[in-house]
Amino acid sequence: MLKTLGNVENGQLVVGYRAYETVVIPDHMENLDRATFDLLNDFLAEGGEVLSFCPKISRVDGMESEEVRQLQQNFPEHWIMVNDLHDPAIEARLYTDDFSVNELSAEGELYHQRRILEDGQLLLLVNSDQYSRAFARIIASGKSVVKLDLENGDIHSVSNTIVEGKLSFDVQLEPVGSALYFMSDQVEEDPALVVGGHSWTEVSGRDDIQVTAESDNVLVLNYLDLYTSNGEIKDTYFMDALIALFNENGIEFGNPWQHKIQYKTEYIDLDTSFTDSSGFEVEYYFHVAEGTDLSALFNAKAVVERPELWTVCMNDSLIEKEDGEYWIDIDYPVYKIGQFMKHGRNTITLKAERMSIYAEIMPVYILGDFIVHPKNKGFEITNGSLGTLGSWKDAGYPFYSGKISYSQKYVIEKGNATFKVKLTGWNGTLAEVQVNGTEAGIIAWPPEELDITQLLADGENEISVRIVGSLKNTFGYFYEDNNKWINGPHDWNIAPENQPGMDQYHLMDYGLFNPFELWKTLE
Repeated sequence: MLKTLGNVENGQLVVGYRAYETVVIPDHMENLDRATFDLLNDFLAEGGEVLSFCPKISRVDGMESEEVRQLQQNFPEHWIMVNDLHDPAIEARLYTDDFSVNELSAEGELYHQRRILEDGQLLLLVNSDQYSRAFARIIASGKSVVKLDLENGDIHSVSNTIVEGKLSFDVQLEPVGSALYFMSDQVEEDPALVVGGHSWTEVSGRDDIQVTAESDNVLVLNYLDLYTSNGEIKDTYFMDALIALFNENGIEFGNPWQHKIQYKTEYIDLDTSFTDSSGFEVEYYFHVAEGTDLSALFNAKAVVERPELWTVCMNDSLIEKEDGEYWIDIDYPVYKIGQFMKHGRNTITLKAERMSIYAEIMPVYILGDFIVHPKNKGFEITNGSLGTLGSWKDAGYPFYSGKISYSQKYVIEKGNATFKVKLTGWNGTLAEVQVNGTEAGIIAWPPEELDITQLLADGENEISVRIVGSLKNTFGYFYEDNNKWINGPHDWNIAPENQPGMDQYHLMDYGLFNPFELWKTLE
């Protein structure tokens, strides 16, 4: 960005439409691009200041160099070394009397970003602590404060006091919460923000909660047998088979599409190097439990990528992809397999007459109305559905990524009360709330509740909470801890040599673990 948009004018570093009198260099900086170095040289020569937390920058354009050290020596009054945020040089240059964020508790992890505008200041606050609230007092210049609701766009005035001619107001952020405020130079006349003050009572529902999966269940087949003209590999992880297949056909670095960068068409051109004897077969296995009603599986489907590269068979019967149908993505075509299913072991076979540079052996996915039971090795499917609260993976939906709906009926007398749905035990990417079939909003962060007053009617109402999973449990990776700080393509390379049992899968434990609650204010 500096190389493309940066220049120096009148002692300021100009980037696009912004101009800066001070440049801050963070700790651990090791290298400067040549263009950046040249800009800093011009910037310092015209009187600009550099505040550097980094004691030594040893490289320019990646090469060891003394140029940055020499630059520091050439401008000792303008290249200022600082130790931390409390260094007097920082306080003198960056701190201001017209704005402060004063944390009122040691709990929470509060960050802020401020933008000074022509008519006021915009302040974004974020609490990065997953478990604790953050409390702070904001002091800023201005005549009024409004809060801008980041979810629905509502604007409300915020109660504040004037202290020594400046605004003072308190904020509270829930764990992983955020808030946006505008400190205006004018007196804004928006509706007041109501904070607390209500007494609540829980409303009892009628009958039991109804639990419904909104899409087909999923079984992931990622272990297989590979047969080539040079031999066979049994019960192996798909990525190991994929790498072995490319190795056998002269691609020594394995799958080119996983971790390499193609120059022009150098990988595509390799497609002409494969011989007529480079064909192969892949067999995927899954089990249907004895006693399963096979008619209930008639609509089951398989998802197989790259159908143009191979023929597909189900228990030795040739099957074709369904025209115009796909799962999740247009490149995930589906094949109807229910009529060919049988009790015990079932086999899906991919047969390629010739190796292709595009022949990435990927998992196959079985979709249908079934539940998945763990075995000592792998899984089997049988009849059943997700009918109760609790963990999806424990109830036979370990690889499911869709939505599960939990519905409850209530008889309501609205009056002047306010109503909210509250979740007290759940796990998912978010929860969608519907009232009488109408979308009410989402719950995705503390305090994990949603006002639904406007959508309720006097009499019977149906409230549905739809927990949304994620593709993490469908596409993996499966065999490493979910809590790594960084993830990359090679995480999919790590797996047991042979098909493991459920205990070696790292899956997110999605589900609604406690009934959702409906609360109303006491009139």
